[in-house]
Amino acid sequence: MNRIGFLGIATCLLVAVSAIQAETVTVAAFEFPPFYQDGPTKGLSCDLVAAAFEAVKVQTEFRFLPPGRMVQFLTKGETVCGLGAQALFASPEIAPSVQSVTEINPVSLVFFYDGQRFPNGFDWSNPASLANQPIGVLANNGIGRSLEKNPGYSLVPNQSHDGTARQLRTGRIYLWAVVDLTGLDYIRQLFPDETSRFQYSPPFERGSIALAFSRKSDPDGLIAARFREGLALIKKNGSYLRILAEYYGGKERINRESLPEDLR
Repeated sequence: MNRIGFLGIATCLLVAVSAIQAETVTVAAFEFPPFYQDGPTKGLSCDLVAAAFEAVKVQTEFRFLPPGRMVQFLTKGETVCGLGAQALFASPEIAPSVQSVTEINPVSLVFFYDGQRFPNGFDWSNPASLANQPIGVLANNGIGRSLEKNPGYSLVPNQSHDGTARQLRTGRIYLWAVVDLTGLDYIRQLFPDETSRFQYSPPFERGSIALAFSRKSDPDGLIAARFREGLALIKKNGSYLRILAEYYGGKERINRESLPEDLR
């Protein structure tokens, strides 16, 4: 093995060993409020990750990067783990560089609607009932691309969630396709006195947010194993549900469809 190759492997091993010895792990992420965000509060998924590591006496530091750089840091072993959609880490370009992936929290893709316009809701079991209803989606977003497969849907793209939420309130759209907590977060910020006016459907699609561990910087899966141990602990001691309740506005408001299978 040449000197450069040896130094590269040694550097990656040093990242993992140093993380364990220092009892601090750096988690790379990008902005996706309210799940991961670079602000005073780090978001639901970040809080769950921090709590899981803390349960096994490991501290966390979050480093927020553009999505492409976050993936690059993970695959090159410049960070031990990265936070993002589970589907992202399963892609052919990234999966070979990932040692393991652990689900943090499921997410529910739902339709928000104005309860004043539809006091009786919708027949969600019948997709035909959504035909010709103007549906707001974020432009160039995976949710919109998924809904485009239904030719009967009338999609109204917007450049921001803020704009789509306002369109829902003014009646320019009848439905808003978005992740449940994202919709709730914007409605609370924009219309704090009208939150009860807006309801959301059962999920039309589900996804997962996960923590991926770099094959280069955690080759033996030591840090990943400690994280899984911590995640199991916070599920058992109730911390997991308490954190979810903070973001949903109370334990009774947690969307059961957005719970992991072992907590439903």
